[in-house]
Amino acid sequence: MKKVFSIILLLMIIFISSNTATAIQPPHYTNIFSQGLYLVSEENGSLKPGKYEFSLITPNVVSYVYVIDKNNIQRFSKRYNSENIENKGKNDVSLFTGGTLLEGDTVIIYGKGEMYFNRIENQN
Repeated sequence: MKKVFSIILLLMIIFISSNTATAIQPPHYTNIFSQGLYLVSEENGSLKPGKYEFSLITPNVVSYVYVIDKNNIQRFSKRYNSENIENKGKNDVSLFTGGTLLEGDTVIIYGKGEMYFNRIENQN
């Protein structure tokens, strides 16, 4: 009886410790983009239409974001500078700006930094 109890207790400890290790891992971001051109499209684009918060997540860099509409007219441009921000943590390095991306827009990211695009609202 003691052997069975010991084996069950050992299995419970292994199960609990393996779940704790995976729960402590940092969140995985899927909307991280580096320098390049990205199409906004519901069908086959890198980004879906909607309202976004743009965030520079790389410390000590300067990056630019441009949004060009389907008629090649610039709708949005912003310079992101994380060189003078205190490093309190990974999340405090970023600068946020809300922007709406429409069907057919092209997003251009220029610079060495990585941008995180957080979709906060779908396009109506």
